[in-house]
Amino acid sequence: MNENLENLEKLNTLTLATLEKEIVFTGRRYTGIGFLWSVLGHHAYHLGQIDLLMRQQDLAAPEYMEWPETGRVLG
Repeated sequence: MNENLENLEKLNTLTLATLEKEIVFTGRRYTGIGFLWSVLGHHAYHLGQIDLLMRQQDLAAPEYMEWPETGRVLG
């Protein structure tokens, strides 16, 4: 099984109690689901940084969700 499917299966095992549980990460308090959303937002932040840095160097940054790799399913 590939890593993406394994991760998705792990997410599907999370219970409502786990998603509502309060956790502390780097001194900040989150619910489980709040933390997952924060990780997703952090990923998006870095994609924006990459886009900006590429454009500052006169490189063609990919359009949103238009990545050159089309030979496999992403996600």
